[in-house]
Amino acid sequence: MVEVNQSIGNYLSHYFWAYVLAVLRQQPFSKPSTDRPILRDLPETVPFSPRLAEVLRRAGFTVERLEKMNPNSFWVIRDDGTAAVMEALRPWGKHLLRKALEKNGLLVRSPYPVIHFRCSDVPFARNPNYHLVRAEFYRDCLEEIRQKIGFSPCVVLLSCHAHNTDRRRETQCSAYAEGIRRYVTGLGYRVLVRCETPEQDFATMLNAPAVITPGSSFSFFAGFMGSGVFLSEGHFFEPSPNRCGTACAGWLRKGYTLLHRDVPSYEGDPEILLKRLGYVSK
Repeated sequence: MVEVNQSIGNYLSHYFWAYVLAVLRQQPFSKPSTDRPILRDLPETVPFSPRLAEVLRRAGFTVERLEKMNPNSFWVIRDDGTAAVMEALRPWGKHLLRKALEKNGLLVRSPYPVIHFRCSDVPFARNPNYHLVRAEFYRDCLEEIRQKIGFSPCVVLLSCHAHNTDRRRETQCSAYAEGIRRYVTGLGYRVLVRCETPEQDFATMLNAPAVITPGSSFSFFAGFMGSGVFLSEGHFFEPSPNRCGTACAGWLRKGYTLLHRDVPSYEGDPEILLKRLGYVSK
């Protein structure tokens, strides 16, 4: 039995991985154990889905392939086949997450687009799936959102820095977040910086008219299975590039990542990287 990580993003990745595995085996699905709010209110059992089974067959998914996969990384969409599977799960995922939020009193409209900036163990641990992005990523995403749903005078910058970190890195992350805040403010937005409980932050994104993220399981499920526009970078493991094409064209924005191999050290003055990434004028 694979141990189930109880953080919201990792748990949801494991939940959907376990459901897909049950479909491939043509067996009933049993929910991984959890007592966490929102997660504990997801369905305990789910019927077999012939439609999903056909999507999995066309995408080349097998029991053997899924068993070799880390359940915590199931959310990473690196090719068109994986994208097809996640798209098939999307309507059901939206429904069950909205129901779970409603049971917890968290199904409340969020009026503004949300930028989720994960910084704690990221980028210092050099996880090949998590990176910093250039300032143009936020500029271009905000412009795309403006064209799709209209201009919002405010943007929420959702960023907490206490996950798997220490005081020094919290200070560095705060500097990176402040650089993003100043940059987005310079684009003409009022930026509301927030960090609440994980459940509240997840609900803020899921209920928002738009979510922008450099990439994380937490913001992926809230945005991809949320109420509005979803735009993301990431979804690759350095050095292997993302191979997803037209199936991801609606939400994946490539080419903005600063690769770890191009950063000798993350331990120096944050202003140096902020300038390099375009958040501060050189």
